[in-house]
Amino acid sequence: MKSSVNAIVNVILIAWVGLVAGCGGEFAEGRHYPVSLRTLAVKEPSVVHGNAELAVLPITQGNWLKYREILQHLFWKEANTDTVGGSGSGMQGAITAAGASVLRYDDFPLLTLPAFIVQIANRGDQPLSFAHAQFRLEDGHGRVFSAITRIPDVEARVRGDLVERHPELLQPGNVQLLGSVHENIEKMQLLDEKVVVPPGGSWRGYLPFRIEARDPEEFGRIARDLTHLTLRITGTEAAQERAEFTFTFDVVQRPISVVCADGTKAPSASKCRKGPMADTPIDGGPCVQETVIPFKTNRTQLWVGSTAVANSDLNRTLLATPVTKRIIKRGIVFRWTGYALIAAGIMGALGTSVGIAQVNSKIAPAGLAVLGLAVAGIGFTAAGVKRTDEAVRVYNEEADATGQCAPVW
Repeated sequence: MKSSVNAIVNVILIAWVGLVAGCGGEFAEGRHYPVSLRTLAVKEPSVVHGNAELAVLPITQGNWLKYREILQHLFWKEANTDTVGGSGSGMQGAITAAGASVLRYDDFPLLTLPAFIVQIANRGDQPLSFAHAQFRLEDGHGRVFSAITRIPDVEARVRGDLVERHPELLQPGNVQLLGSVHENIEKMQLLDEKVVVPPGGSWRGYLPFRIEARDPEEFGRIARDLTHLTLRITGTEAAQERAEFTFTFDVVQRPISVVCADGTKAPSASKCRKGPMADTPIDGGPCVQETVIPFKTNRTQLWVGSTAVANSDLNRTLLATPVTKRIIKRGIVFRWTGYALIAAGIMGALGTSVGIAQVNSKIAPAGLAVLGLAVAGIGFTAAGVKRTDEAVRVYNEEADATGQCAPVW
């Protein structure tokens, strides 16, 4: 009986340590969720005030790959943690696979997005100064986002996003790759208060922004509310005369309706009438979907876009996405804590009842009180499932905004 109690205590301690380790960072850290935009359509790309002309081109998640000057390609080696594909069979093959290295790569922008290419022409006979200029991006709902005009601030955010997506870049053998990121970002020309365009001269550079939400709920509101953005560049000065340049952009998003499994249309897949689950992904539906497997009872298949994935693949994709990483991490920790408590409750109730029965069989049912742990475990598991559903919802909203929908392998 004593050994049963010790086993229960150990399981509870393991579950609690896992819960604290998995969620402690989330509680301690003020997390911000970046909102990505697929496409911005500018209404008037060029504005003229007096002898000064400013033209802007938006760079978003949907088109940044076209601008090679802001693209960084990295590739590196890391240990293969898979247990499949070794040169041998059984344990020897697993050890060989785990010890081998695999080549990883990624392409990413050297600027925070959205950003704008800014081209300035000064046709006057006086310098055009931005010493008192302000750069703001407004969403029409009272939210104002300031430009990032310092190279160290841009690098901190780009590097932070990159390391969050690929933590292995912090390993000693890969640190030099971050040095190349630093060197390339240093070469960027950012529009700031130091820019002065000489008479008859021109200038070309970048104006990056970062649209962030403080929590998943605000992220959802921003993603749903964004229909247009206004870029205001105020305080430019030439010959002691100041001017304001305003550019309006339409936020281009996916069609507002999806096709449900029964052929009807709804604003989103979650609004479709409940009915038999489809056996193929809904065309025009959300990025992550779940379908039935034909001829297999009570079996379902997960999809990311048009790619069939396992639960582990979906978790990996959500963990690799900054906007969902904290949510799904907490969901996974809650689920495994729940599983541990359920196991502790069932095994503990059985062991305790048997131990009590050996002493006094009449009070043996009292050992079933330990099943309360299993009830608590069910609660943790349900909370974990809820967090996972929330992560999928946020990921689908991000995919709708950016147009990017593919699993991370």
